[in-house]
Amino acid sequence: MVDDDHQKRGRQIMGLSVIGATKDIPKLVNKYGIGLIFFAISNGPERQRKELIALCEGTGVKTVVIPDLMKVLDESIKVQVEADQI
Repeated sequence: MVDDDHQKRGRQIMGLSVIGATKDIPKLVNKYGIGLIFFAISNGPERQRKELIALCEGTGVKTVVIPDLMKVLDESIKVQVEADQI
């Protein structure tokens, strides 16, 4: 796992070690032979998220973008409420 918060480096979050920052992704892919990247950042500016996804995809490794589950559920509830009002 990567995180740009310096205080999290070397720690474990939900059983995953924080091994570097987002800028380190290309180097880490090569160092650890990473074959799949899960992108699970849902907060922050859209432009920054797109740049990070491009960085991940630029490594040549398959990148899976995990949607913000709360946002998906919220949209689903809105659609259901709108459908119920018709």
